[in-house]
Amino acid sequence: MRALSPAKLVDRLLGTFLGRLAAAVLVYAATFACYRALNASLPHRVDLMSSLDRAIPFLPGTILVYLSFYGLMLAAAWRFPALEFRRLIVSVLVANAICYAGFALLTSHYPRPPLEEIDPLWRPFYENLRRSDGPGNTFPSTHVAVTCLLALRLARGRGSLLWLVWGGLIDLSTLTVKQHFVADVAGGVVVALVAEAIAFPRERAAEGERPTDLRPRHRLNAALAVFVVAATFSLQAIAARQTSWAAVVFVGVIHAALMMTLYSLLHEAWHRLFDSRPGVNDAFGFLLAAAFPCSFTFLRACHLGHHGRNRTDSEMFDLYYEGDRTVRKRAYFYFLYMGGLWLSIAFSNVILLLWEGFCRTKLLQSSTSAAAMVNGVPRSLVRRVRLECLGVIALHALMFWALDLRLSTWAVLWAIHAVSWSSQNYITHTGSPRHVTEGAHNLATHWVHERAVLNFNWHLAHHQNPGVPWHLLPRFDDPARERPGYLATFARFWRGPRLATEPSPRVEENTFFSV
Repeated sequence: MRALSPAKLVDRLLGTFLGRLAAAVLVYAATFACYRALNASLPHRVDLMSSLDRAIPFLPGTILVYLSFYGLMLAAAWRFPALEFRRLIVSVLVANAICYAGFALLTSHYPRPPLEEIDPLWRPFYENLRRSDGPGNTFPSTHVAVTCLLALRLARGRGSLLWLVWGGLIDLSTLTVKQHFVADVAGGVVVALVAEAIAFPRERAAEGERPTDLRPRHRLNAALAVFVVAATFSLQAIAARQTSWAAVVFVGVIHAALMMTLYSLLHEAWHRLFDSRPGVNDAFGFLLAAAFPCSFTFLRACHLGHHGRNRTDSEMFDLYYEGDRTVRKRAYFYFLYMGGLWLSIAFSNVILLLWEGFCRTKLLQSSTSAAAMVNGVPRSLVRRVRLECLGVIALHALMFWALDLRLSTWAVLWAIHAVSWSSQNYITHTGSPRHVTEGAHNLATHWVHERAVLNFNWHLAHHQNPGVPWHLLPRFDDPARERPGYLATFARFWRGPRLATEPSPRVEENTFFSV
């Protein structure tokens, strides 16, 4: 009988649940031995404590969430086939190696609460934890890195939201049990993304026939909308209590990332793809627009008009003709995409409320792009727009007062969001053909980022199929068109406007706008 090769032996071992479980235990034991050896010889070198860390309360009972990490490992061993599990082991080993390098180079001891001050109900859990986990294994957090890896891979199958929420709660529990700094958690997430990208090659969108059921995932959309709106206001509350500007900026970056998800949901509502019931769709649309903040009806009309004039002369932001005033064109370009685009939207709430005729002034009409947007707003909607603007202003004034925000903190938060959103708003169009429908890209990016922006990077698919909800866009890929990289496109975008070599396409009538 011929002996099995090592590779086939490993595949046979990983082909059963008990084999995968045994492999997980072996890998854990081997890496944990390195972990303990490192921890015994690492003196304190850097201080990672921030005011945000001090503001996070110690919640002893969340140790149960922290330890549920082992349940996540069990779920991975149960669900993954042999090849997936083998790659997962590789990604865990890569993540651990990066984290161990961080422990050695940036050793920081976390000042954990004394055991005698912990409730006797929870004290045994902490005694066991601290016997195996000293204070020096902090940045980046292996607990967070491996949790993220498990959750991200489990989320590729059914119940994606469950796995991501479970993993997120475990990551947050590392802060509330006072095992890790905020910087450790952020570092652990980055390590997980790097290790996952190394171990798992980029996967193309599902191929085959395009789906015929185009109904929105209204329950998921509603859950995401409530979560994102609540999270953004909660982050503003956290920022209001920070004394360090570094902590405020850190919170602002997270806030800006969540606002990109919020904008994608708002975009679904503009197209009536958030919910198939118009009343529910528009109610959530107003909530999301108010958090952005803008008038839902006003920007919906502007955006739907964009589908008819995309890449025409009124929307050639990254292009110019010979004879154009290039200095003025570049100044306008960098103003828009370094935050001015969002700033103009935010100020429009005040202007539209107080000055109804502003849209018809010579100043605004002198701008080709601005005039094209506002002239497409039906006059019959002006009253609704002004009422929405009043609601938006009232909501943010109330939140500013209730959260006790300092003006400087508020300004930093929204400045980060303004730059983040404005700078990414047009890159799905830049460098694309001058065609109303084809003038966009399906940008290639990491699938985690793709999920975070709700497939907004599949923008060509959206322009070609504006009635398709976000979760189905990857199924409408255009195989004839190359997918540029998101980061590469973003970098090229900042070169500024380039000379136009194609004529303007004909403006198309907007056939799917409805009040």
